[in-house]
Amino acid sequence: MQIIITGGGGFLGQKLASALLNSSLAFNELLLVDLKMPARLSDSPRLRCMEADLTQPGVLENVITANTSVVYHLAAIVSSHAEDDFDLGWKVNLDLTRQLLEACRRQPQKIRFVFSSSLAVYGGTLPECVTDTTALTPRSSYGAQKAACELLVNDYTAKAMWMGWRCVCRRSVFARVNQTAPLLLLSARLFVNRCRARRPSARYRKVCVCGFPARRR
Repeated sequence: MQIIITGGGGFLGQKLASALLNSSLAFNELLLVDLKMPARLSDSPRLRCMEADLTQPGVLENVITANTSVVYHLAAIVSSHAEDDFDLGWKVNLDLTRQLLEACRRQPQKIRFVFSSSLAVYGGTLPECVTDTTALTPRSSYGAQKAACELLVNDYTAKAMWMGWRCVCRRSVFARVNQTAPLLLLSARLFVNRCRARRPSARYRKVCVCGFPARRR
């Protein structure tokens, strides 16, 4: 059993890898794939790291194989970076996701595909509780790319149901990757710009995500 984490060199990828290696889950290999990997992650013999650009032709064929059981797709061009480089954002965030799904579909075994989405798929006025049936209303290119991927994953799951596919989309807020590196998040950029302009931030009401009411403790 092989588990793959795309974007495995990032903050979330490393945290996920550590959790998997320390879990009771039985697997033979954990493969982390990213453009650049940290110098040292773990001494575990089950861990393998690969520096590769998954958008390049022929690379995915060497990553998704007959041994692959689970794919955690975390690789992405995030937030303001996706806004600044429109073409790159769609190439990595949407096109690569579809190529990964296709690579999984070509394999004879049943692969579980876990996609990392974002709360950026929501925008505008939201209901008190946001559930899986709440309409996706992104207001950024990044949010649109993640929303498109959610629909894509959903369609692949429906079409491949007879193959035993199991796909999951997980929406996250954001992760602070490096305290010394610039934070490439649109939300952070908007906040900093407001501070520089000495304007108070807009007021936001509490919105419950995933259907669990917000309660004061």
